[in-house]
Amino acid sequence: GLVDEKSKKFWGEDVDMDTLYLGVKNALRMRGVSAFAELIKANSDDAIEILKERGIQADVLIIDGNHSPVQSVKDVNNYIPLLKSGGILFFDDADWRETQNAVDLIFDTCDQAGMIQSMAKFIKR
Repeated sequence: GLVDEKSKKFWGEDVDMDTLYLGVKNALRMRGVSAFAELIKANSDDAIEILKERGIQADVLIIDGNHSPVQSVKDVNNYIPLLKSGGILFFDDADWRETQNAVDLIFDTCDQAGMIQSMAKFIKR
């Protein structure tokens, strides 16, 4: 998706995503959860297609992608259908101006169950 200026500033132009990926993969292995977690090296627009092909349904979903107004709405539209009824959604930076349209969209199918700092917790109806 499109990267907004705030995200560019946060991530910088020189973030080595390959090193970041390997670090997360190693952390999963060291904590003994590699058998229960799979990293998909793709942006959210591409990863959703992989998850749909596999028929994935989630009990817990965390949306913490690009926070631009366009991409955050796109991520909600793409990923909420994967969440089972009664499933828990965590949405990062729910209090940002840029994510308010996405948060409004979440309320169409979920009830808010609280805030943890700026991460909102929802339960799908």
